[in-house]
Amino acid sequence: AETSRQLKFAHVYHPSGLVGGDFFDLLAVSGSQVLVFVADVMGHGVSAALYTMQLRALWDEARPRFSRPAAFLEQINAGLHRLAHDSDYFATGLFFHLEAATGRLRYANAGHPDPVLMHKDGSIRFLNEHGPGLGLFQPATFPESEVQMEPGETLVAYTDGAVELFNAEGEEMQESGLAEALKRSGIGAAGFHFDRLEEILLKFSNGIRFPDDLTVLRVRRAD
Repeated sequence: AETSRQLKFAHVYHPSGLVGGDFFDLLAVSGSQVLVFVADVMGHGVSAALYTMQLRALWDEARPRFSRPAAFLEQINAGLHRLAHDSDYFATGLFFHLEAATGRLRYANAGHPDPVLMHKDGSIRFLNEHGPGLGLFQPATFPESEVQMEPGETLVAYTDGAVELFNAEGEEMQESGLAEALKRSGIGAAGFHFDRLEEILLKFSNGIRFPDDLTVLRVRRAD
């Protein structure tokens, strides 16, 4: 996908079963501004998928009114807490507000794995400011952060299925392993294809399919 020729989006999604608990969406608003929401409901199967549908409904209700990431997550948290506080379910989530023309990126994180900003020189920065998961507490507050996304840089958001992988020795992928996998896959390059990253992750886990829901979203700012 493309926004004003300045941002290029791509993603991969693999549910662990017939239905999954991962969710993401993006919305272009007012010129070259883009809203991105990535979420992961804890658990598997039909119950997790039902709460994912609730998250989608909350997103559809809230997204026209919010450009402030922290305020958006507060709204989503309140709605999910109302729906799920009597159960064991909660979600993690990321919300980004990105200005394509300037590269200004504002974001808030609700207990979600840290997104990655890949610089043109190949170095990687994990954006590690975050608040509690969605639906756990009410009220809840979420820190809002801002970074500058330069031309040629790439933002990668993912769910925990990308880091909670284990090899034959019982070693977990973790952030350090994912960082290496992202570099080796060439995800920051203009002509990147997700099959490269999938092959690396599956080879690490010595499997033919992913054991958990896996979502990886890539946003590249054009040079």
